[in-house]
Amino acid sequence: DKKNLYKIEFNEFKKQLSYLISNNYTFSSLNYLKYKNKEISITFDDGYESIYSILTPLLVNKNIPFTIFVTPKFVKSNESRFINKKQLFELSSLGNIEIGAHGYNHLNLVNLSQDKLINEVFDSKKFIEDVIGKKVNYFSYPYGQTNKSIIKIIKKAKYKAAFTSRIGTLKKNDNKFLLNRTDILAYDNLISFKEKINGCWDWTRY
Repeated sequence: DKKNLYKIEFNEFKKQLSYLISNNYTFSSLNYLKYKNKEISITFDDGYESIYSILTPLLVNKNIPFTIFVTPKFVKSNESRFINKKQLFELSSLGNIEIGAHGYNHLNLVNLSQDKLINEVFDSKKFIEDVIGKKVNYFSYPYGQTNKSIIKIIKKAKYKAAFTSRIGTLKKNDNKFLLNRTDILAYDNLISFKEKINGCWDWTRY
């Protein structure tokens, strides 16, 4: 992310959160999504340490559930910018945090052989489950890309659902292995944020 498109300033994030709270949006974990109007589910990819040290205290204090899609390669890297095993376990022990998988090595799955694809999908699930001692039910496709072969492997690994990076609101009858997510980016102000969460930018996925 050389242009820092995904680096949202903390104060800006707090403004977005305040808007949702003051306008009576419902925050739901992935396990309890009802696909209703004004329902929000917050997700983060990769497992950056800032989620652990900066965002978690804020969201837990406000009792807001969220999901972190973790890449084992990053957890094992010992790089300070990513959460480690101990932090991952701590996060999983908090009741309002769901841990999902994001591929073992954060590779673009559409470019992989069948064997490597199976390893990325299955091994990431096993690694996280071994660390947190809980089932991993959700998957986020690295780079948001997938196809029928990948979805078949995701289902074999017994994930309940999987998420793309395709912008769009969620509907109850959506394919659970091609679920949309709307990126909130560094250049989004409160106006574009409101537009995005109300579906005004959904057309851009076409």
